[in-house]
Amino acid sequence: HTNCDDKSDGEQWAGRLQSYAPNNKFQGKGCLKGLISLAKDGSDGVNHFFVWHAFGGYWAGTSPTDAFAALKSSTLYPHVTDSMRRMSEGSPVEEEPFAVEGVGVVHPDAISEFYNTYHASLSAMGVDGVKVDAQSAVPILVDPESDRGGWERTIAYHKALKESVVKHFDRDEHNDHNIIHCMCHSPQTLLAILALHEAN
Repeated sequence: HTNCDDKSDGEQWAGRLQSYAPNNKFQGKGCLKGLISLAKDGSDGVNHFFVWHAFGGYWAGTSPTDAFAALKSSTLYPHVTDSMRRMSEGSPVEEEPFAVEGVGVVHPDAISEFYNTYHASLSAMGVDGVKVDAQSAVPILVDPESDRGGWERTIAYHKALKESVVKHFDRDEHNDHNIIHCMCHSPQTLLAILALHEAN
């Protein structure tokens, strides 16, 4: 769940993931596991059930809560380029929540643990795959205390993401790794995905 579960859609851009558990919409009798079972056992023809999460957890990443204390998260801010300013004309990118309040970013050395824990919990509830959003935000975040740039972070994230999806959601050889990539059209992100697929 996040720190903005009860807010409107427009207010969720600054939200951060606070735990691996489903939010309060999926508690009690309406739990996520129950919903998935109902969907698959019903007459609506649901064969596969995917859930959404952002590349870094939620729109503005993760919160430094107990659930993520060991993941060495830090708040990073984007490097806003001239081309980004031109593309965001009418809605200045510098005023976007991720630029003003930063993004809670799991350290690349711990991102494999993050994805594996998250995806294991989803798989146990019957989830078959994930749609992973906001992928192009990670490459532009700057860590002033690290010599790792956005490219190295993006490669580490995509490698860990792919390994986790294969481990937790590929239940038979006919699946295509059960992931939908979203907001992934920055050059660094596309190159990272292509590089990992070519390596395999």
